[in-house]
Amino acid sequence: MPLRNGAKKLIELMQVVQAGGRGVIFFVVQREDAGSFGPADSIDPDYGNLLRHAVQHGVEAYAYQVHIRPPDITLNRRLPIYFGKP
Repeated sequence: MPLRNGAKKLIELMQVVQAGGRGVIFFVVQREDAGSFGPADSIDPDYGNLLRHAVQHGVEAYAYQVHIRPPDITLNRRLPIYFGKP
């Protein structure tokens, strides 16, 4: 089965880190009531596992909550990322 786009990007980021560069993934959380971020293992456990693997191997992960007030989208605050298994 071919890799989904998100998995391809994580693999590319790991390759960047392995080559000595900086790999960063940035998650935008559009829910203003969010207190943290984590991979949706119930929807795509393979992606969640790959994300954990990528972070363990040097890919930086950031999640930010945003305010959406058309026509603007602004960063509100950085959210902690929960990588534990449910």
